[in-house]
Amino acid sequence: VAVGDDQEGQCSLPALTDGARYVRVAAGHNHSVLLRSDGRAVACGSNARGQCNLPDGRGYVYVATGYNHTVLLRDDGQAVACGENGQGQCDLPDPGLGVRYCASLSQRDVVVQLVVERAVRNVTCRSLAGCALATLTIPEDEVEGDALRRVMAELRSSPGSRLRVVTPDGSLLTHSCTWAEIFAR
Repeated sequence: VAVGDDQEGQCSLPALTDGARYVRVAAGHNHSVLLRSDGRAVACGSNARGQCNLPDGRGYVYVATGYNHTVLLRDDGQAVACGENGQGQCDLPDPGLGVRYCASLSQRDVVVQLVVERAVRNVTCRSLAGCALATLTIPEDEVEGDALRRVMAELRSSPGSRLRVVTPDGSLLTHSCTWAEIFAR
């Protein structure tokens, strides 16, 4: 059952057949994406940016949506994305040989990507959905300060969640480092 604004058909869920059921749902601005128990994904609503052009196939285990894009995770650890890509939100980095993407099914990990403007020492913290969560301007006298601590303080992640910070080069920030080190990446 879906309720709310249905101007784009985002609440007009496809009927289920073959004994399948919906096991996960994600909602973007004007689109909805649902995972079925057989591993297929279906979408409804606005497809203005291609966000409902889901790749055919089975084996999908997780879905996330942004304003106008969709990311699907397969059971083999590969991720695919479709939709608006104006800020690179569908350019999923290759996780590397032997590495798989995984979803935090507990919803306890909060992952942010740092986007750096070196010339003005601005750092934008973006969600994986592409939304700006905070923009920090790092004064000259704080360049040697602890970057991870500042991001954590700024975002004040919810109780029980774990903040995961991804640096501009795609690596996970697992220890304290200075802003100077981040600007150098």
